[in-house]
Parts: sequence; structure tokens; C-alpha cells
Amino acid sequence: MVSNLNFCLDAMRVKYQIYADRYDEFYGKLVRPKLVDFLADERKRHRK
Repeated sequence: MVSNLNFCLDAMRVKYQIYADRYDEFYGKLVRPKLVDFLADERKRHRK
């Protein structure tokens, strides 16, 4: 599971040409908020 996550994170870093040392900032400001919103929406959808 962890290797799949690392693979996906590396793929995003390469696709968007983000330096490895700047990836934490990219993840914290862009990716994480979108993931949080997505998970919240999915929980709401499953409750209906």
C-alpha cells in the first residue's frame, strides 16, 4: 500500500515538474485540501 502511494506521489511530482525539495509545499497547499474536500464529499454521498 505504501509503495503504491509513493508511486502516485512521485508520478504527480514528475507530471507537474515539482522539485523534490518543494513537494511538501505543493502537497500541503494544493493536494491535501483537495483530498480533504473529496473525502468529505464522498462521506456525504455514502450517507444519502
